[in-house]
Amino acid sequence: MEMPSIKEGEELTRAAIERAKTKPDLVVWSEESLRSPYQLAKPILETSPTGAPFVPFLKEIDTPLLVGSPYILNLKEQEAENATILISPNGELLAHYGKHHLVPFAEYIPFWNVPEVRDFMENVVGIGGMWTPGRRYTVYSVATRAGGEVRFSTPICFEDSFPYLGRIYFREGADLLINLTNDSWSHTVSAETQHLVAARYRAIEANRVLVRSANSGITAVIDPYGRIIASLPPFTASALDVNVPVYVGKELTPYVLYGDWVPMVLAVWLFAALLGLAGYLPAREPKLRALRGQAAGEAAAAGRERSTSATP
Repeated sequence: MEMPSIKEGEELTRAAIERAKTKPDLVVWSEESLRSPYQLAKPILETSPTGAPFVPFLKEIDTPLLVGSPYILNLKEQEAENATILISPNGELLAHYGKHHLVPFAEYIPFWNVPEVRDFMENVVGIGGMWTPGRRYTVYSVATRAGGEVRFSTPICFEDSFPYLGRIYFREGADLLINLTNDSWSHTVSAETQHLVAARYRAIEANRVLVRSANSGITAVIDPYGRIIASLPPFTASALDVNVPVYVGKELTPYVLYGDWVPMVLAVWLFAALLGLAGYLPAREPKLRALRGQAAGEAAAAGRERSTSATP
Protein backbone atom coordinates (compact mmCIF):
# COMPACT_ATOMS: atom_id res chain seq x y z
CA MET A 1 0.00 0.00 0.00
CA GLU A 2 2.95 2.33 0.53
CA MET A 3 4.21 2.66 -3.03
CA PRO A 4 0.93 3.76 -4.68
CA SER A 5 0.43 6.39 -1.95
CA ILE A 6 3.88 7.81 -2.63
CA LYS A 7 3.23 7.91 -6.36
CA GLU A 8 -0.07 9.67 -5.81
CA GLY A 9 1.60 12.20 -3.50
CA GLU A 10 4.23 12.93 -6.10
CA GLU A 11 1.64 13.43 -8.85
CA LEU A 12 -0.49 15.74 -6.72
CA THR A 13 2.57 17.76 -5.66
CA ARG A 14 3.76 18.23 -9.23
CA ALA A 15 0.29 19.35 -10.30
CA ALA A 16 0.06 21.88 -7.46
CA ILE A 17 3.50 23.34 -8.20
CA GLU A 18 2.61 23.58 -11.90
CA ARG A 19 -0.60 25.47 -11.07
CA ALA A 20 1.27 27.85 -8.80
CA LYS A 21 3.97 28.41 -11.47
CA THR A 22 6.53 28.84 -8.71
CA LYS A 23 8.39 26.67 -6.25
CA PRO A 24 6.92 26.64 -2.76
CA ASP A 25 8.88 27.10 0.45
CA LEU A 26 7.50 23.87 1.90
CA VAL A 27 5.54 20.85 0.70
CA VAL A 28 3.33 19.09 3.27
CA TRP A 29 1.94 15.57 3.03
CA SER A 30 -0.40 13.97 5.54
CA GLU A 31 0.14 11.68 8.52
CA GLU A 32 1.45 8.18 7.68
CA SER A 33 2.17 9.04 4.04
CA LEU A 34 5.34 7.00 4.52
CA ARG A 35 4.38 3.69 6.10
CA SER A 36 7.96 2.52 6.68
CA PRO A 37 10.50 4.45 8.80
CA TYR A 38 12.38 6.78 6.50
CA GLN A 39 15.59 6.07 8.43
CA LEU A 40 15.49 2.49 7.17
CA ALA A 41 13.62 2.95 3.89
CA LYS A 42 15.74 5.74 2.36
CA PRO A 43 18.08 3.38 0.42
CA ILE A 44 15.04 1.62 -1.05
CA LEU A 45 13.35 4.93 -1.88
CA GLU A 46 16.36 5.93 -4.00
CA THR A 47 14.93 3.66 -6.70
CA SER A 48 11.35 3.05 -5.54
CA PRO A 49 8.52 3.20 -6.31
CA THR A 50 9.16 1.96 -9.82
CA GLY A 51 8.95 4.76 -12.34
CA ALA A 52 8.66 7.43 -9.64
CA PRO A 53 11.50 7.02 -7.12
CA PHE A 54 10.97 9.13 -4.03
CA VAL A 55 14.42 10.59 -3.32
CA PRO A 56 14.98 11.77 -6.92
CA PHE A 57 11.50 13.35 -6.71
CA LEU A 58 12.67 15.45 -3.75
CA LYS A 59 15.61 16.71 -5.80
CA GLU A 60 13.27 17.45 -8.69
CA ILE A 61 10.93 19.71 -6.72
CA ASP A 62 13.91 21.22 -4.84
CA THR A 63 11.74 21.91 -1.78
CA PRO A 64 11.76 20.61 1.81
CA LEU A 65 9.04 18.04 2.49
CA LEU A 66 7.14 17.68 5.76
CA VAL A 67 5.61 14.21 5.93
CA GLY A 68 4.26 11.64 8.38
CA SER A 69 6.51 8.65 8.99
CA PRO A 70 7.36 6.23 11.80
CA TYR A 71 10.55 7.25 13.58
CA ILE A 72 12.79 4.58 15.09
CA LEU A 73 14.10 5.32 18.59
CA ASN A 74 15.51 1.91 19.46
CA LEU A 75 15.36 -0.82 16.83
CA LYS A 76 16.43 -3.56 19.23
CA GLU A 77 13.75 -2.67 21.79
CA GLN A 78 11.22 -2.00 19.00
CA GLU A 79 10.63 1.56 20.18
CA ALA A 80 9.19 3.87 17.53
CA GLU A 81 7.19 7.10 17.42
CA ASN A 82 4.26 8.08 15.26
CA ALA A 83 6.10 11.07 13.85
CA THR A 84 6.42 13.90 11.41
CA ILE A 85 9.76 14.33 9.68
CA LEU A 86 11.30 17.15 7.68
CA ILE A 87 13.31 16.00 4.67
CA SER A 88 15.66 18.26 2.71
CA PRO A 89 15.65 18.42 -1.13
CA ASN A 90 18.66 16.09 -1.20
CA GLY A 91 16.85 13.48 0.89
CA GLU A 92 18.46 14.21 4.26
CA LEU A 93 16.30 13.76 7.37
CA LEU A 94 16.62 17.14 9.08
CA ALA A 95 14.40 16.82 12.17
CA HIS A 96 11.46 14.89 13.59
CA TYR A 97 8.60 15.23 16.06
CA GLY A 98 7.01 12.28 17.88
CA LYS A 99 3.34 12.35 18.81
CA HIS A 100 2.86 13.00 22.55
CA HIS A 101 -0.87 12.49 23.04
CA LEU A 102 -1.44 8.93 21.85
CA VAL A 103 -4.90 7.41 21.36
CA PRO A 104 -5.65 4.95 24.20
CA PHE A 105 -5.98 1.31 23.08
CA ALA A 106 -5.21 2.31 19.48
CA GLU A 107 -1.71 3.80 19.70
CA TYR A 108 -0.78 2.70 23.20
CA ILE A 109 -1.96 0.33 25.91
CA PRO A 110 -1.93 1.52 29.53
CA PHE A 111 0.66 -0.41 31.60
CA TRP A 112 2.16 -1.83 28.40
CA ASN A 113 5.53 -2.19 30.12
CA VAL A 114 4.08 -4.65 32.64
CA PRO A 115 4.97 -8.12 31.24
CA GLU A 116 1.63 -9.66 32.20
CA VAL A 117 -0.32 -6.89 30.48
CA ARG A 118 1.81 -7.09 27.35
CA ASP A 119 1.51 -10.91 27.18
CA PHE A 120 -2.27 -10.73 27.57
CA MET A 121 -2.71 -8.04 24.90
CA GLU A 122 -0.38 -9.76 22.43
CA ASN A 123 -1.38 -13.40 22.95
CA VAL A 124 -5.07 -13.12 23.91
CA VAL A 125 -6.33 -9.86 22.39
CA GLY A 126 -3.92 -9.89 19.45
CA ILE A 127 -2.70 -6.30 19.82
CA GLY A 128 0.98 -5.44 19.67
CA GLY A 129 3.49 -2.93 18.38
CA MET A 130 2.39 0.14 20.33
CA TRP A 131 3.88 3.58 19.66
CA THR A 132 6.26 5.21 22.11
CA PRO A 133 5.11 8.68 23.31
CA GLY A 134 7.09 11.63 21.95
CA ARG A 135 9.92 12.97 24.09
CA ARG A 136 10.33 16.56 22.88
CA TYR A 137 8.37 19.48 21.48
CA THR A 138 10.02 20.11 18.13
CA VAL A 139 9.95 23.53 16.49
CA TYR A 140 10.93 23.15 12.84
CA SER A 141 12.61 25.93 10.88
CA VAL A 142 12.47 26.44 7.11
CA ALA A 143 14.16 29.18 5.11
CA THR A 144 11.86 30.96 2.65
CA ARG A 145 12.83 31.81 -0.90
CA ALA A 146 12.25 35.48 -0.04
CA GLY A 147 15.09 35.29 2.45
CA GLY A 148 13.18 34.93 5.70
CA GLU A 149 12.57 32.04 8.07
CA VAL A 150 9.42 30.27 9.25
CA ARG A 151 9.23 28.36 12.52
CA PHE A 152 6.42 25.87 13.04
CA SER A 153 5.35 22.87 15.09
CA THR A 154 3.33 19.88 13.98
CA PRO A 155 0.62 18.43 16.24
CA ILE A 156 -0.31 15.03 14.83
CA CYS A 157 -3.90 13.98 14.15
CA PHE A 158 -6.20 14.68 17.11
CA GLU A 159 -3.41 16.52 18.98
CA ASP A 160 -4.84 19.65 17.35
CA SER A 161 -7.82 19.25 19.69
CA PHE A 162 -5.78 19.84 22.87
CA PRO A 163 -5.13 23.49 23.83
CA TYR A 164 -2.18 22.80 26.14
CA LEU A 165 -0.10 21.36 23.28
CA GLY A 166 -0.58 24.40 21.06
CA ARG A 167 0.34 26.61 24.01
CA ILE A 168 3.62 24.72 24.49
CA TYR A 169 4.55 24.97 20.80
CA PHE A 170 4.02 28.72 20.67
CA ARG A 171 5.90 29.30 23.92
CA GLU A 172 8.76 27.32 22.38
CA GLY A 173 8.88 29.80 19.49
CA ALA A 174 6.60 28.44 16.73
CA ASP A 175 5.08 31.02 14.38
CA LEU A 176 2.28 28.70 13.23
CA LEU A 177 1.02 25.14 13.53
CA ILE A 178 0.93 22.55 10.74
CA ASN A 179 -1.27 19.60 11.61
CA LEU A 180 -0.74 16.31 9.79
CA THR A 181 -3.66 13.96 10.26
CA ASN A 182 -5.07 10.68 8.98
CA ASP A 183 -8.85 10.65 9.26
CA SER A 184 -9.34 7.72 6.89
CA TRP A 185 -10.77 5.65 9.77
CA SER A 186 -13.92 7.77 9.56
CA HIS A 187 -16.30 7.39 6.65
CA THR A 188 -18.58 10.30 7.53
CA VAL A 189 -18.37 13.98 6.66
CA SER A 190 -19.72 14.83 10.12
CA ALA A 191 -16.68 13.31 11.86
CA GLU A 192 -14.27 15.11 9.51
CA THR A 193 -16.10 18.40 10.13
CA GLN A 194 -16.06 17.90 13.88
CA HIS A 195 -12.28 17.44 13.82
CA LEU A 196 -11.87 20.60 11.74
CA VAL A 197 -14.07 22.63 14.11
CA ALA A 198 -12.04 21.52 17.13
CA ALA A 199 -8.80 22.43 15.35
CA ARG A 200 -10.00 25.97 14.56
CA TYR A 201 -9.88 26.90 18.24
CA ARG A 202 -6.09 26.37 18.28
CA ALA A 203 -5.79 29.26 15.82
CA ILE A 204 -8.22 31.50 17.69
CA GLU A 205 -6.83 31.07 21.21
CA ALA A 206 -3.24 31.70 20.05
CA ASN A 207 -4.14 34.32 17.38
CA ARG A 208 -1.97 32.41 14.89
CA VAL A 209 -2.41 30.44 11.68
CA LEU A 210 -3.14 26.71 11.60
CA VAL A 211 -2.54 24.57 8.50
CA ARG A 212 -4.11 21.12 8.24
CA SER A 213 -2.93 18.44 5.81
CA ALA A 214 -5.41 15.60 6.11
CA ASN A 215 -5.74 12.17 4.57
CA SER A 216 -9.50 11.78 3.87
CA GLY A 217 -10.18 14.64 6.28
CA ILE A 218 -10.47 18.34 5.54
CA THR A 219 -7.25 19.98 4.42
CA ALA A 220 -7.44 23.68 5.24
CA VAL A 221 -5.65 26.90 6.15
CA ILE A 222 -7.22 28.68 9.14
CA ASP A 223 -6.44 32.30 9.99
CA PRO A 224 -6.04 33.76 13.54
CA TYR A 225 -9.78 34.52 13.70
CA GLY A 226 -10.78 30.94 12.93
CA ARG A 227 -11.75 31.74 9.36
CA ILE A 228 -10.97 29.19 6.67
CA ILE A 229 -8.78 30.84 4.03
CA ALA A 230 -8.58 27.82 1.74
CA SER A 231 -9.66 24.19 1.95
CA LEU A 232 -10.18 20.91 0.12
CA PRO A 233 -13.27 18.68 0.42
CA PRO A 234 -13.00 15.45 2.40
CA PHE A 235 -12.55 12.04 0.73
CA THR A 236 -11.05 13.67 -2.37
CA ALA A 237 -7.50 13.14 -3.64
CA SER A 238 -6.21 16.64 -4.38
CA ALA A 239 -3.54 19.19 -3.51
CA LEU A 240 -3.78 22.77 -2.32
CA ASP A 241 -1.34 25.47 -3.37
CA VAL A 242 -1.80 28.49 -1.13
CA ASN A 243 0.14 31.45 0.24
CA VAL A 244 0.00 30.98 4.00
CA PRO A 245 0.16 34.20 6.05
CA VAL A 246 2.78 33.91 8.79
CA TYR A 247 2.89 36.33 11.72
CA VAL A 248 6.54 36.29 12.74
CA GLY A 249 7.27 37.72 16.18
CA LYS A 250 3.58 38.20 16.99
CA GLU A 251 2.86 38.83 20.68
CA LEU A 252 1.62 35.88 22.68
CA THR A 253 -2.03 35.90 23.72
CA PRO A 254 -3.09 35.78 27.40
CA TYR A 255 -4.00 32.12 27.00
CA VAL A 256 -0.58 31.19 25.61
CA LEU A 257 1.10 33.17 28.40
CA TYR A 258 -1.01 32.07 31.36
CA GLY A 259 -2.84 28.94 30.27
CA ASP A 260 -5.97 27.70 32.01
CA TRP A 261 -5.57 29.38 35.40
CA VAL A 262 -8.23 32.05 34.71
CA PRO A 263 -11.05 29.58 33.92
CA MET A 264 -9.85 27.36 36.77
CA VAL A 265 -10.11 30.26 39.28
CA LEU A 266 -13.54 31.16 37.90
CA ALA A 267 -14.64 27.53 38.18
CA VAL A 268 -13.54 27.38 41.83
CA TRP A 269 -15.33 30.67 42.58
CA LEU A 270 -18.52 29.45 40.88
CA PHE A 271 -18.41 26.17 42.79
CA ALA A 272 -17.96 28.02 46.09
CA ALA A 273 -20.83 30.36 45.22
CA LEU A 274 -23.12 27.43 44.47
CA LEU A 275 -22.19 25.78 47.78
CA GLY A 276 -22.95 29.03 49.58
CA LEU A 277 -26.33 29.39 47.90
CA ALA A 278 -27.17 25.80 48.78
CA GLY A 279 -26.27 26.42 52.43
CA TYR A 280 -23.35 23.98 52.60
CA LEU A 281 -20.63 26.44 53.58
CA PRO A 282 -19.80 26.32 57.36
CA ALA A 283 -19.93 30.10 57.85
CA ARG A 284 -23.37 30.52 56.35
CA GLU A 285 -25.63 29.32 59.18
CA PRO A 286 -23.98 31.26 62.06
CA LYS A 287 -24.07 34.40 59.97
CA LEU A 288 -27.77 33.92 59.30
CA ARG A 289 -28.45 33.40 63.02
CA ALA A 290 -26.51 36.57 63.84
CA LEU A 291 -28.52 38.50 61.26
CA ARG A 292 -31.79 37.13 62.67
CA GLY A 293 -30.72 38.11 66.22
CA GLN A 294 -29.77 41.59 65.07
CA ALA A 295 -33.09 41.99 63.29
CA ALA A 296 -35.00 40.81 66.41
CA GLY A 297 -33.10 43.28 68.61
CA GLU A 298 -33.79 46.13 66.25
CA ALA A 299 -37.52 45.23 66.18
CA ALA A 300 -37.68 45.10 70.01
CA ALA A 301 -35.93 48.46 70.29
CA ALA A 302 -38.33 49.96 67.79
CA GLY A 303 -41.27 48.57 69.77
CA ARG A 304 -39.96 50.12 73.02
CA GLU A 305 -39.47 53.42 71.26
CA ARG A 306 -43.07 53.38 70.02
CA SER A 307 -44.35 52.53 73.52
CA THR A 308 -42.39 55.39 75.06
CA SER A 309 -43.63 57.90 72.53
CA ALA A 310 -47.25 56.79 73.13
CA THR A 311 -47.16 57.35 76.96
CA PRO A 312 -49.06 60.59 77.94
